[in-house]
Amino acid sequence: MKGKIFYEGKEFHFPNLRSLTIQAGGKSWVFEGFTESQLRFKPAAMGGYGGTGNWLKAWRKRNKQTQTEAAKIFGVSQSLIAKIEKNERAMPEKIFRGIQANVRTYGRE
Repeated sequence: MKGKIFYEGKEFHFPNLRSLTIQAGGKSWVFEGFTESQLRFKPAAMGGYGGTGNWLKAWRKRNKQTQTEAAKIFGVSQSLIAKIEKNERAMPEKIFRGIQANVRTYGRE
């Protein structure tokens, strides 16, 4: 579901709800679900294993990226991407921020 948000008179478009991330209260929040009257967000896991590997893999699959392609996008090794996805390594903030920054840039081309 595509959409747009209005904030301080500016309009921001997003390609789908799953790509929407909000920063509030010093935390990053990722889309969790919606009802007819509300959008639900959950805190994005940072610095630990709790779901970050699944989040990275879901992003990569949605954007039809291989681990090697994702590694090039984020400037890390393919083996690091694999370890994060297997929850053997914590996701570095660099990759988390990269997903946020590239969510609109790297899509289906």
